[in-house]
Order: sequence, then C-alpha cells, then structure tokens
Amino acid sequence: MDIWEILGIEETFDKTEIKRAYARKAKLYHPEEHPKEYQRLRSAYRMAVKLAEESKKAMEIDAGVPVGEDETEKPSEGENPYNYEEVASYVSKENEEQFFLEFELLMENPCLTNQINCFRALFSREEYRSLFSDAGVRRKLGERILTCKNFGSHMLDFFETYLADDDPDSILKQKEWRSLRKAAAATAQKDISITAGPEEIDEHQWILYRLRSAGYAGLTTQKAAELYLEQYLPWAKEHREELAAFRKKKRKQYLAWNIGVVAGVFGAVFLFWFLVA
Repeated sequence: MDIWEILGIEETFDKTEIKRAYARKAKLYHPEEHPKEYQRLRSAYRMAVKLAEESKKAMEIDAGVPVGEDETEKPSEGENPYNYEEVASYVSKENEEQFFLEFELLMENPCLTNQINCFRALFSREEYRSLFSDAGVRRKLGERILTCKNFGSHMLDFFETYLADDDPDSILKQKEWRSLRKAAAATAQKDISITAGPEEIDEHQWILYRLRSAGYAGLTTQKAAELYLEQYLPWAKEHREELAAFRKKKRKQYLAWNIGVVAGVFGAVFLFWFLVA
C-alpha cells in the first residue's frame, strides 16, 4: 500500500501537511458510504503520522536532545483514533479558502465577471453549499464583492440571494452596497474588456471552442459553465500571477491612452481658440 498515493501527496514528515491531505481525502470517503476506502485512508494516515513522529525522534537523537517516552496519545482498544469533527473543520476551512480563491479568479477575469452561469456553477458545487450558512462567510463574500466595480445588476441580484439575512449589520444594509447597486445599474454585460490579456482571452476562447465542439453554445447554460470551470480554473490558478501583472500593465496603458486623448482634445480646442482669436 502506497500511503502517499492514497493521501495524494509526496512523501513528507510534516504532520500538518499530512493532516491537511487526510482532511481533503476524508471529504471524498464518508465512513458510512465508502467504508473500505475510508479504512484505507485511515490506515495510510496512521502510518504517515507514525513515520513523521519517528523521523522527529531520530532527528532529536542525532542532535543530542534527550528523548522521553512516547508522548503520543494511544487510543484504547476499539477507540476511533481520529476526531472526525476536527477533520470536518479542516475540510470546511479548506473548502472556504478554495471557494474564495475560485470566486476571485472569476471576479478578476473581465471575460467572466458578468457571466452569471459561471457563478451559479461555482456556488452550487456540493463542497461549497454549506459554506453560506455561516454568517462570517457571507460577510466575507459581501466584502469581496464590494471590491469589484464591474458587476452588473443581474449579478448583484444573484449574490443577494446568498447574502440575505436578518443581521442588522448585514452588508446589504450598508451604504457601500447601495452605491454599488447604483453603479451596477449602468453597467452593461460584456464578455471581454480592455483589461483582459491576450493569453487569458486565448485560453477563454479555446475552452469555449472545445465546449461548442461538444455541442454547448458558449456559457448559455449552467452545465456548460460547469464544464468550462473544470478547464479554466486549474489553468487560472497556475497563471494567476502572470495574469495579474499583465492586467496591471494593460490598465496603465489604457490610462495613459485616455490621458493622451484628453490632452489632445484640450490642445485642439486651445489651438482653435488661439487661431480664431
């Protein structure tokens, strides 16, 4: 049995990394639904932790540090050595971090900012559905939305179905949200803006081409959006830094172009006034 393959990580003696790997896998194999797979996962986790502890002891001996008795808590016979609630909390935290990363990848992409089916596909993923019952997650989501000024009204309508609650401090009751609502009313839906980089557009169009080849008309359905995200999100995670740098450069170029246009107009007006006068 290759414990590292079962855990889905490279060989490591870092107990924190081992626990996180176990948490990620545990959400796939509930003990009641997949008893055999879960048992294999538990065994791999136990062996990995044991190897990590033995490695730590060996390093202490090599360093001349006195080693006492094994302080690892030993479960009694028949006792489950895993705190499933602790694992669940790890899974929930990782799901939250993963959700906000993927949400930001969509929000940052001008090709997708107002593609509602992409956000529907993301929000309806099974591993994320339970997140929105947490008031802290809802508030964090609202704060992220406020940082984007390009959402259209249809997108804010969608987000409000997840943010709505009776909390008197709800983000929906703040003036910043009302201002965003007002600005969104004038925001037209668009697929690509000046801030999108050619690499991003090429990847976006290439994935759309593959979807159309499979019989889907762009992102017009949630199913098509789900298939799109399966291909786009892994790519975007890998190239996030390059895309951010390219967008920043593009925004500077766009700003410089606008300044040049305004300066040119004022110059022409001044010249006309000078000649007429």
